[in-house]
Amino acid sequence: MWRRGALVVLVGVLAAGLLPAGGVSEDEAVPDEVRLTLFLGPTALGFIPLLEAGEVGGVPLSYELVPQPDVAVSRILAGETDVAALPVNLAARLYNGGADYRMAAMYLWGLLYLVAPEPVTLEGLAGRRVYVPGKGATPDLVFRFLLEKRGIEGVELDYSLPPAGLAQAVAAGKVDYALLPEPFVSRVLALREDLVVALDLQAEWEREVGTPLTQTCIVVKGEFLEHHPAFWKEVRRAIEESIHQVVADPDATASSPVVEKLGLTADLARAAIPRCRLSYVPAREARQAVEAYLGVLLEYAPGSVGGALPPAEWYVE
Repeated sequence: MWRRGALVVLVGVLAAGLLPAGGVSEDEAVPDEVRLTLFLGPTALGFIPLLEAGEVGGVPLSYELVPQPDVAVSRILAGETDVAALPVNLAARLYNGGADYRMAAMYLWGLLYLVAPEPVTLEGLAGRRVYVPGKGATPDLVFRFLLEKRGIEGVELDYSLPPAGLAQAVAAGKVDYALLPEPFVSRVLALREDLVVALDLQAEWEREVGTPLTQTCIVVKGEFLEHHPAFWKEVRRAIEESIHQVVADPDATASSPVVEKLGLTADLARAAIPRCRLSYVPAREARQAVEAYLGVLLEYAPGSVGGALPPAEWYVE
């Protein structure tokens, strides 16, 4: 269900619910509310100050925290959300499939890590069994791409466990080499002192491709852009400020009561924030990195991006 955040005035918004000087003109209709869809877990951490505020420019903010991609997809296909945070390839696939939700910004640039008993190079994995959550999922595609680009052979990839089950197996000492996303990385490291973050997949990607690994983006409904172009700038500014606050003060974010709603603890949130590499970058500025990432997925699994790179108009200001 949609949740209403506490009404707290956001940084940069004048008191009494008024828009900042130079904001929305009197000729533009302002929406009754802004509807936001986020996934449970660390990808929503950058939005915590905004969720605490509960409004943007005096307009109420309603938000839904969804457990699975199919729930977010259903909201988007039904046009029931204005703004959403989605995996980049899912956002591209939906747009290519006819859902008019444009990419507004990149904001989360890292989630994938290899945990192991000691630091290791990609080359050092030859001859080892590495557990990977989900054959054909994006972590698997990224990992296989890196192995193939380096010409590394002899790595046994085991897909027998789903993400949650794999994390449990690692925590129980049954698995030592595992590719995991946050928050599972922080969870298993808290339970097993003999494990470390052995390999940073984001760093390996950037070393190989030359651009950052783009993982989660912000999309906005085309109709919302058309009807509320000036107000959208207020929304965009509020999201950017929220992400900046989280990066600047992760301890304050971790202590927020909203963290529990995301299915995290304060300790997990505090550990996960730096590894999520949160940074707001407008879509058009991030396009090169996004296309590098989607291009690899297009080669390995065309259906994962909807069979084509999205056109230039997908990237909005």
